[in-house]
Amino acid sequence: MLNKKNKLTLLLIFTIVALFAIVLTGLKSEMALRLGDSYNIKIQGYDPYDPVRGKYIMFTMDTSGVKTSEDIGNSQTRVCYISLTKDKDNFYVLDKAYLDKPQDLPYIKTLMHNYSNDGSYFYASPFDSYFLAEDISQNAEDVLRENIEDAYISIRIWQGSGVVSGMYIDGKTIEELATEKQ
Repeated sequence: MLNKKNKLTLLLIFTIVALFAIVLTGLKSEMALRLGDSYNIKIQGYDPYDPVRGKYIMFTMDTSGVKTSEDIGNSQTRVCYISLTKDKDNFYVLDKAYLDKPQDLPYIKTLMHNYSNDGSYFYASPFDSYFLAEDISQNAEDVLRENIEDAYISIRIWQGSGVVSGMYIDGKTIEELATEKQ
């Protein structure tokens, strides 16, 4: 049975661990923004509303073309590392999944899921949203819908952790295009 002093000590330890986890998550994103290399990736998207977080553009990345390295075998859900490579249009695409961090290749850390025994996998998209100022969000949604074939995101990756640093349509930021539409 815990006495009052032990309960307070446990509460303090739990609070410190929780604060550390929150700070670590933010720090990883900040390190990716400041130290990470930049990669442009094509997207598809739509613009939802979240009453807690506000307006953002939610998008998808094509993970269907990701090849699986031989070392994965019949793994179930687990962490994997997907390398990036340039396509013919000079954009980066998700290329190959590995269980270990690839050497000398840009990569992102994500999850893979094996729902069958046929060797096919589903890879979770590590990026799926881009937050906007509320006053331009409707215009941004309209611009994106009208120009989805030219839309892409810029991501910054540092040691497998990444963050979306911008959304663009034909070289212009979504914010710039949404403001011009006002």
